[in-house]
This record gives sequence, C-alpha cells and structure tokens, in this order.
Amino acid sequence: MKIYGIALVVMIVCSIKAVGANDKQDIVIYNVNIVDVKSGKIKTEQTVMINDGVIKSIKPSSEDINSKGVVIINGQGKYLMPGLWDTHIHTSSDDITRKTIYPLLIANGVLVVVNMRGDCFDKGGNKCGKLDTNIKALKKRQEDIKAGTLTGPIEIGSSAFSNGVSANGKSSKRTPGTPEDGREFVRLANKRGADFIKIYDKTPKEVYFAIMDEAKKQGMFVVGHVPVEVKVSEASKSGQVGIAHLGAGNLLEACSSKEEEIRPKIIAAINSDNPDVADLMQELVESFSEEKCKEAYRVLVNNRTWITPTLMAQRLPEEIMVSRGTGAQEDYLPKEERELMSKLQEDKDRYASSEEEREYVNWVKLRTQDAYKNGVRLLVGTDAGYPWIVWGFAIHDEMSLMVNAGLSEIDVLRGATLYAAEAFNKANKLGSVEEGKLAELIILNSNPLIDISNTRNISGVITNGDYLDPNAINKLLQGVKDFADLRQDEAVN
Repeated sequence: MKIYGIALVVMIVCSIKAVGANDKQDIVIYNVNIVDVKSGKIKTEQTVMINDGVIKSIKPSSEDINSKGVVIINGQGKYLMPGLWDTHIHTSSDDITRKTIYPLLIANGVLVVVNMRGDCFDKGGNKCGKLDTNIKALKKRQEDIKAGTLTGPIEIGSSAFSNGVSANGKSSKRTPGTPEDGREFVRLANKRGADFIKIYDKTPKEVYFAIMDEAKKQGMFVVGHVPVEVKVSEASKSGQVGIAHLGAGNLLEACSSKEEEIRPKIIAAINSDNPDVADLMQELVESFSEEKCKEAYRVLVNNRTWITPTLMAQRLPEEIMVSRGTGAQEDYLPKEERELMSKLQEDKDRYASSEEEREYVNWVKLRTQDAYKNGVRLLVGTDAGYPWIVWGFAIHDEMSLMVNAGLSEIDVLRGATLYAAEAFNKANKLGSVEEGKLAELIILNSNPLIDISNTRNISGVITNGDYLDPNAINKLLQGVKDFADLRQDEAVN
C-alpha cells in the first residue's frame, strides 16, 4: 500500500501532541486488524481513515490511500476495536471527576460511561453531598470535552434517583410518594437535562408505574433497580430498559418458588428502620426454581430488557482483598474517596455472613451464566465508586469475571460496546468500528477474542479527534497520582 500527501508520519510508540488541544486530528491507521463485534471476527490488514473525529473510510491495506491526514499510525500486529462502555458508574465531586475519574477511564479505554448518580439537588430530597455532582456540572464537563479543554469519556447522566418519600415522610416532586409527584419527578428530570430516569428500591408500586408512563410521554427511558414492590416481569413488561445488579431485587425473587410468600416480608424489611434481609435472601436462594427462572428469562428476552450483572460489586470480602493486592490502583484515589470506600466496605461487612454470602455470590454467577444461555443480553458495568471498584481498571476485571461466569469473549465485548450502544440508543454513532461512526476507538497489542484480558494491553486511544499514544496515556495516569498526592498533602497540612 502507498500513502500519498502526508504531512507527518507517526509510529505507534511516538508521542503525538499535548492532550487538550481543541483542533481534531486527521488520522490514518494502516495495516491494523479490526475487531468486528457484529460478526465476531477479525478483519485483517485494514486501513482506517478518520476525519474530524469520525470514521470516514475503511479499506484493505493493499489499496493505495491518497490522504492529507496529519497522523499516521502503523497498526501492524495491533487490534482496533470500539471504545469500551462502563454502563454503571458513580462519579464524585466535579473536581475529582475531572482530575481522577475521567483520566483513569480514558487510560483504560473506557470511552463511554453511564453515570447512575448523574444528578442531585442543591436543597430538598436527594441533596448533593461533597462527593456528588449534578447534571449541570455533568453537561459542562461534556461541553469542555467537545471544546478540547478536557480529556474524558462521553458521559450519559441519570436523573436524581427515585426512592420513595423523604425522611420526614412527605411526598414531593423530588422524593415522589404519589403517582402525580412521580410524574412531576420525570418532568423535572427532563427539564434539568437528565438523559434517563434512575429507579431505586423504595419507589412505591403505583409511583413506579406513573413514572414509567410519564417517561414514555417525555421520551425518556428508565434504568436502575427494580423496586421491591414490583416484580421483574412487571418491570420488563412496563418498558424498563435496563436492570442493575443481577440478583437480589430482580431474578433472586423471580427464580424462587416462594416468591409470593417471601416478597411481602422483604417489602416490610426494606421499609423498616432495620432493613436486614440476609435471612430472606437465603430463603430465596434455597427455594430456587429452574422453571420460574426460565419464565423470567423469556419475559426479559421478549421485551428486550437488558441486565447489568455488576459482578465486581458482588464479590466476597476475600476476593476484594485479593483484587486490591498491593494497593496499586488505590494509589490513584484521592484521600476522600479512599475514606468513603473504607466506610462503605465496613458497613457492607456488617451484613456479610460468610457462608450465606458465599452461596449468594455463587448463585449470582450461576444465574449470570443461565441468563446468558437463555438469550438475555447482558451489559458490562462495574458499579465503579462502590468500595474498591476503581474507575477504568474495573472494566477489565468485570469482563474477566463475566468470562469466568460462562460468557464468551465476543459476547462480553459486545456487552461493553455494541449492546451497550443499542441499549442507550447510540448504535448509530457508537458501539462498532464502521464508516460514519464516531472514532471512539482503542488499539490493543493482542487479540481480545482469544483472551479477554488482552483489553488491558492498550497501545493507543483515539477519542474526540485526538490520538493518545502510550506516552500520553502514562502522562494522564501520572497526573492522577499527582492529584491524589496533592489531596493527601492538603489533608495533612
């Protein structure tokens, strides 16, 4: 292949330009192997031309290319795939999100995220804490990325979450406890600019269905937990697009022969001052019904309801300790996040009964495999921000857990790319390497279809019209560490 009219030739190991420049680079990647997530095959020796952040053409590398591209990347022996999605994260304060979370995500090839805590309020219900962000700040971050003054992922932001009435027992449009307030909650979320509605456990049944109906009228979709008063089949049939956390609150009840007997007890416990449901969960595990479970899968498949298992959030304490290892990932976390994660882990451990917890975690892994085999589409989401689930790094751990649970490498990759884009109505622009789609891409050194852990071995990232080589990626990571050290020094002084 011959390439004509190039101003600058750049090998894949060279530094390109300072991150954050507002001009988008014309890029040509030649002799690269494309991971086709639609077919599940590798397209060998392809040349990909990118202009203004969009994939303009894909041709066999045997063809001559007449290009005025500025950046040429030798993709020989490399693998080009769509950027990864993490469909379940929680951000932090705007400062930490910009200086810690965003660069960690980009450095790990996570180029699209679904923020499940995308909004909160300055006053009233769902009030913002010091480690929260609101939808206005989220939108400003996205504007800065487009302007080239910030490096970060495409961020899809939820509403503040609906979780029943506030602590004083009063219903309002911010803490809906009546159907009409539920509708006002959706209208408020839409007005504030949320991309979707987040549902949580304590949302009353009649409020839930009002929210679902109003969301359809407002052109919004609903993602989150299945409220304890609602069956997973009811949520699926009503149009809830995505369900977070495979297990308790959805399939754990639906797959039990004692669902009708145990559900009222769970509702009473969750709405009490002591929401301990460990014994009830154990009853559900022990009363597993394969027949009921298959019926639940059938409903989910028929209604195209997606589930994000978040296996990282459902690990045993000893698994968490092993994954923390030397603490290398924690070195990237500012003091505030380390303290919060430690506190949340302590609270979680109080409810952990080792043998029961072990049985439940095993149940979740088995149902993840069953759901997959029965045609339920599974998305990849980590619950990053939850104890010791570190943004960016966690996506690779989650994908490995899903493969270990019985999914194929290609379907895990689809859950982190194509399926995620389809679920959030972005498949026309994202989710696969195709002409006309946004060039949100990662370059790997090895084939991820052979071993899912190869997604960790990143050779380059292309995002928002910029190419980040290994030097630029390392610079991002070093900046995160420097920020963490600075916050530690400020806390000491």
